[in-house]
Amino acid sequence: MSRRGWLAMAVLLLWSATIGWHVKRLYFRAIEEIVTDAARRIPPGAAYYVVEQEGRRVGWSQSRVDTLPSHGGFRIRDRLEATIMAGGQPVPTTLVSEAELGPALQLRRFTLRSRGILGDFLTSGETRGDSLLLLVLRRGARTDTVRLTLEGPVILSTAWPLRFVAQSERRPGRRFRIPLFDPVTGSTRPVDLEILAEATRTYADSATDAGPLWVEAREDTVRAWLVERDLAGLKFRSWIDEDGRLLEAEMPGGFRIRRTAFELAFYGDSVPGWTPGGAGENAPGGAPDAKALGGGAGPEEGSP
Repeated sequence: MSRRGWLAMAVLLLWSATIGWHVKRLYFRAIEEIVTDAARRIPPGAAYYVVEQEGRRVGWSQSRVDTLPSHGGFRIRDRLEATIMAGGQPVPTTLVSEAELGPALQLRRFTLRSRGILGDFLTSGETRGDSLLLLVLRRGARTDTVRLTLEGPVILSTAWPLRFVAQSERRPGRRFRIPLFDPVTGSTRPVDLEILAEATRTYADSATDAGPLWVEAREDTVRAWLVERDLAGLKFRSWIDEDGRLLEAEMPGGFRIRRTAFELAFYGDSVPGWTPGGAGENAPGGAPDAKALGGGAGPEEGSP
């Protein structure tokens, strides 16, 4: 081949490499970049849930998402208060967690307080880059520190619905995998997700005081997806809306949580302290009775 031919081939290869780079940049961006762009549209706010065991209401749950300044990430707070039946005995249980996530919803740091069915402990963790997670577990007077090696960014187990709406092309039949970190077990594992269905779903958005009972006042209609998670052969199904909020989920042991209005989740059907002509001193925002809560305390800061 002549010198001019070699030069032409070099120019052609350079042009092809440049085009390839632009195609990759425009159409095959790293998943973290795609997620970061999509996550900016996740709205802050709180959601409330009723917790059921074998079809019976046993408590409530709350999840709150806040954005950090300058698109710096997210802060999520989750709380569960329930009286869980185990071995025929009621076990008052509380789980409270707070976590800071990066712009791509990757875990930065977290704390988890547990009392009841899972044991009494406090665990916290902080990532160091994308390769190390430092865990501190306090149980009674004992404190243990564990260093977990990571293969890349991980997603907190309670934040996977947010990652789902930011990462996926949401159509039935699509499958993908995300790396989850479970603060209860202190372990990371890849979890396979499959979208089974897409539908319009409704939930109670507000409630009103109708004498001795709270009743649904208004419904909200949202677009949602039924997602199945496969954790080492155990499969869980959840409905997720387009804002990355859990609508409903069923779990082993006869447990089910479903989104509803604050009053219905927090108080149940009964208006605490109700007397004819008024809701009484324990109207929303006050301390509910022990029966309505199953022995738990009230919502965290930011609740109504």
